[in-house]
Amino acid sequence: MNKVILLGIDGLKPSQITELHMPNLYRILKAGTSFSNHHSVFPTVTRVNTVSMLTGCYPGNHGLVGNTMVIKDYDESLVVPALKPQIELVNEKIKSILLVPNVVDILSNYGMRFAAVNIGSSGNAYLHNQNLSDNGIVIHPEFTIPNTLYPEIISRFGEWPDKSQNDEARLKYAMKLFTYHVLDELNPEISMFWCNNPDSVQHYSPLGSDLSYKALSIVDSQIGELQKYMQTSGRDDLNIMIVSDHGYSTIKGVVDIDGFVKSKLFRAIKFEEEILVAPNGGSVLFYVNPYNRNTVNTLVDYLINQSWCGNLFASHEQGPIEGTIDVAKVGLNGIREPDLAMSFRWSNEFNKNNVGGAVYSSSGSIGDGQHGSIGPTEHRSVFIGYGPDFKEKNVVVNPTGNIDIAPTIFELLGIEVNIDFDGRIIKEGLINRNTISPSIKKESYHATRTSGMILYEQVLEVFVSDGSVYIDDARVF
Repeated sequence: MNKVILLGIDGLKPSQITELHMPNLYRILKAGTSFSNHHSVFPTVTRVNTVSMLTGCYPGNHGLVGNTMVIKDYDESLVVPALKPQIELVNEKIKSILLVPNVVDILSNYGMRFAAVNIGSSGNAYLHNQNLSDNGIVIHPEFTIPNTLYPEIISRFGEWPDKSQNDEARLKYAMKLFTYHVLDELNPEISMFWCNNPDSVQHYSPLGSDLSYKALSIVDSQIGELQKYMQTSGRDDLNIMIVSDHGYSTIKGVVDIDGFVKSKLFRAIKFEEEILVAPNGGSVLFYVNPYNRNTVNTLVDYLINQSWCGNLFASHEQGPIEGTIDVAKVGLNGIREPDLAMSFRWSNEFNKNNVGGAVYSSSGSIGDGQHGSIGPTEHRSVFIGYGPDFKEKNVVVNPTGNIDIAPTIFELLGIEVNIDFDGRIIKEGLINRNTISPSIKKESYHATRTSGMILYEQVLEVFVSDGSVYIDDARVF
């Protein structure tokens, strides 16, 4: 049985993998299997997509529908950020912020192990093993799971380097930990390495700038170190799955969405109702507490009159909301579904460095990078397979997504799990599998609404492949 490395590169766009800026990753791309039509889930934010990778489920099913969200079964009046301290408080009350098992929980049934080194956010890392399973190890600059491991790591490898703009020293330290401790000593069935760049740099600099290229180069150098380890150690039992959680766009305008709701809708709704706003970069989740259908309709009318309003998805549990598309069509339906989800308007404009994709945002600065929306430069992401079980010099053009990562991992491990994943096993990229070409169809959803002199019209197009759904395009007219 071969083992699996899941190598996550936060915020990497497929177009950024070039021979000039990422020569090591470029060689892997050409040597292995490239999944050229790969998709994130919406919202296109890190924690939502990482959890979808590790559970094989849409956000509505696994329960983490945003980096910030209202967890209705925890406190329906509170917007919660998915960071380690808050996740621990949620788990104390409802036992698990996730509604389904992730790979760590599943591996425990087979006596197998998971180990990760993650230099991203505390919430992202903690969600790898938020149930604190004994078979799952997580190493982060601020903590470890189990917590007794932290002093041992510091004693053996020294203190973590201070955080910096490109985090070069921290990334080198993390890769040393990963190769020497995780791969050599622990040798788990699934290992995971998470790079926080180019995401961190792109939030504070223009896409295509020298800073972003420097971040790509630093990440690529550590991919080269991983390759050297594999060559010198003779490890020919490792499949590497290289993924990114989302792509990127350039901010064309910043919207104080919470201030907008409070100033514009305060007199339009009843005082006993509150609209809770959960910003997620290029998207926003809205919750009406207590739920009132008229209030949702009022909110929709105000939003569609704004130049920055993009696609709107609403809970249709109590009936359709005119002009919106059901949240179920983008995988947000479930016990924690928002009453309304808005992607900020996206356009295919180019920034000063000739990088395409522009979006309004709830945070950041004009000209810098952002993600979270349903725009194609954000929901098209990276997936590359390399190793003994992946085809060589192969390109898979069929639609795939982050929801396919977990079921494909278990296929590589030879485990048949009795779980109803939303994703599928991507056998098209694997050798020695009886591959039947998946049935692929395209579905389109259309909605319109008139408010005053405004005619709002939107379209959502998705691929459906063997029951798994991937967002292809979403537009507002």
